[in-house]
Amino acid sequence: MSREDYERDVIDEELTDGRQFRHRVALYRRGLREQMRELGGGLWLSRQAEVPLFALEHMDGG
Repeated sequence: MSREDYERDVIDEELTDGRQFRHRVALYRRGLREQMRELGGGLWLSRQAEVPLFALEHMDGG
């Protein structure tokens, strides 16, 4: 969960550990993009995976 998730009030605080540090979503995405490909819907695929993808199946289209 990101800081934006908390700010938009989409987190169930009864079920979520409130001790988590709330980073901005841009920080998470920047770190993930180095090794992963964003598929959308919160799904990421390792760039090392030998899985053929259609251009519409991932966010960078390439």
